[in-house]
Amino acid sequence: MSATKGLQPRHQETEKFMSSLMKWLSLPVTGMFSELKFPVPWGHIAAKAWGSSKGHPMLCLHGWLDNANTFNRLIPLLPKDYCYMAMDLGGHGLSSHRPAGFPYHFLDYVSEVRRVVAALQWSRFTLMGHSMEDG
Repeated sequence: MSATKGLQPRHQETEKFMSSLMKWLSLPVTGMFSELKFPVPWGHIAAKAWGSSKGHPMLCLHGWLDNANTFNRLIPLLPKDYCYMAMDLGGHGLSSHRPAGFPYHFLDYVSEVRRVVAALQWSRFTLMGHSMEDG
């Protein structure tokens, strides 16, 4: 009996994975959310909120070259006793871009987070992020 019996060639495994991923991605996004805009000197910071405003506050930050929509499929699977707020960092998603000549630096995103948290009047919150936000 061959040791490789029953194993599929790697490309077939990849095709199977990609097929199931595409099926999952084509499923409708569940969970009601609200879209918000927070004013900033150069325009606005866009955000999406799920859950009750009375839930435990959780700020969700996307990664580089991403946007708040990255949480569309995840948040409906998470505990319901939170208020999830996913913001589009400046220049991403539906948030305003900075004026021409003003560079983007990851440290500037800290002030954007502070502005959103202040507008929400959150004194304490949990932070969830990925990519550049997970450090």
